[in-house]
Amino acid sequence: MQLYFEFVNAQFPVLHLPTFQPSAKSWMLVLAVVAVGCSHSAIRNQHEFAGHCIDGDLVFGQTVLLHQLLMVFSGTTRASLQSQSMKSILVTVFQPFNSGNGSLFHRTRTPSSAEGSWAEWVEHESWNRLMYFTCYIECLQYVVWDLSPVMSSQDIRSPIPSDEARWDSATADQWDQETQRLHDSASDLPLFDLLNKSIKVQETIERLQGSARLVAMTSVYVEEKRLLEERHSWLFCGLQSSAAGQAQKSTGTSTSDQIMRRQLGQKFELFEGQGDPYANTTPLALTHLKTYHLLSLLRRVPLRLLYMYFGWMMTRRGTQTAKEELSRVIMKDKQGAREALRHSAILFRIIRTQTTTTFFDPHSLLIASLYIRVYVELGDTLLKEILSNVGPSSSIGRPLRIDQDLEADSLPQWIRLGTRVPLHIAGVGILDGVESRTRVLKEAIRLLGRRTEWKVLNISTVKVLQQVIDGIPPTIDD
Repeated sequence: MQLYFEFVNAQFPVLHLPTFQPSAKSWMLVLAVVAVGCSHSAIRNQHEFAGHCIDGDLVFGQTVLLHQLLMVFSGTTRASLQSQSMKSILVTVFQPFNSGNGSLFHRTRTPSSAEGSWAEWVEHESWNRLMYFTCYIECLQYVVWDLSPVMSSQDIRSPIPSDEARWDSATADQWDQETQRLHDSASDLPLFDLLNKSIKVQETIERLQGSARLVAMTSVYVEEKRLLEERHSWLFCGLQSSAAGQAQKSTGTSTSDQIMRRQLGQKFELFEGQGDPYANTTPLALTHLKTYHLLSLLRRVPLRLLYMYFGWMMTRRGTQTAKEELSRVIMKDKQGAREALRHSAILFRIIRTQTTTTFFDPHSLLIASLYIRVYVELGDTLLKEILSNVGPSSSIGRPLRIDQDLEADSLPQWIRLGTRVPLHIAGVGILDGVESRTRVLKEAIRLLGRRTEWKVLNISTVKVLQQVIDGIPPTIDD
């Protein structure tokens, strides 16, 4: 239990620590807390956790959510698939509290304003966080496994998670002080309304902090991805053709697509933030930083193609097709490919230097490592020129450390123009061809192999990385 609140709750703050009291009534939640906390120890029996309950109250909802967290990031396909059966249960549990006036399912909740008591506010906020972190888990599954979410931020009618300092208040007096400090906060609105009705979206996003900012960023990414996918549907293309007076099949490179992607990109970049990555940040802020770089990578490189490139659940012919398609993606947008490499390198560095592994780190490290390998293997024209002209043992000028922020002057020029310069990533060295392709995967294996947190997931990821090194189509244990 101590491990859960020391590590997991800081990354996934859905339980209110100051008021959390184990009891006979909340035994299932206690069991869930202990089971998830075991992921940060050498204990291996956390996967025995299971339970059933007929009373769909807050405690039950929190229990199911933690069960979801444990199953989704279990490291086995069987557990991940089984977790899908729990989705409808979560939605059912909080539906009465998420339904508006006039709905058959609507149930009146206790006051959420400052006039209500601290205990009432904690319960109200706990329901809000249950809903939004359910949405967050759904978004992560969509990111990693391309599983369509059963709910999105548009479905949540409750206010966004409150300020973390207010949520962390250990006494009623502390809570009252934080409430007074946040009297002008916009957190009394649902996330969708907050972003959709805001006159100054940039200022609104900049004001989001902690859990609200993390959920908002992942939700915007999912909404962007689904919006782009809908543009390629036969129905949308038909409407577009009728409006234009001519048939046009969208290929992803049309002028309208480019404009749309550029506008969507500008919106997403508002979540980058100005925080110093080297400063002592909160676990939640570090999670936001890692998630931002992962999503920035996947906005430029389709994850499905990346998996298929290495033969993941594919035939040999399908793998070759995926390699050709991913190669075209990189060659058509070299600047985007270099930006993706930069995000991969930073993500690789953050996970490499942090002191503990979180539930989403193995997937993030896997994706970042695979893309770095693909970039080196396929390369862009300039990288191939460097290797062919000077060879892997030589260098042109000082290496560019693309995983650091110390190269503020050189990095933008390299990203924009592809300056001929050796590229360096800490722990991997110079990206110099065949050897570096293997080094990046071996370093990822080393990092995951020495971590005790989420051990089963780490082992599963290590197996995939080793299969890629050995040239074997990757698989995940059942």
